Amino acid sequence: MKFRSAILAISVLLTACGTVVDEQRRTAVLPDGYYGGEPYDIVTQTVQGQNGTYTRTRVVYWGRSATCIGDSPGDCEAAARRLIDQRFTVGVF
Repeated sequence: MKFRSAILAISVLLTACGTVVDEQRRTAVLPDGYYGGEPYDIVTQTVQGQNGTYTRTRVVYWGRSATCIGDSPGDCEAAARRLIDQRFTVGVF
């Protein structure tokens, strides 16, 4: 959990110092479970910062987003499940 918090903090810090040079968006769908079939977007941005180029990935669902690790299997799906669960548990954002 500390690693995920560190990744989030680093991405927030890097966000303030870079320019997005490329953005790719693709739609994914939760394959199973209670919210199976629910669509969400995975957004991967290439950012040019003072120390070079880096990428950041996030999932977007109904205008809300959460960071995820694009190279980690299942991480973006887990982030999407959390966002979707928040929407249906708490109510419409």
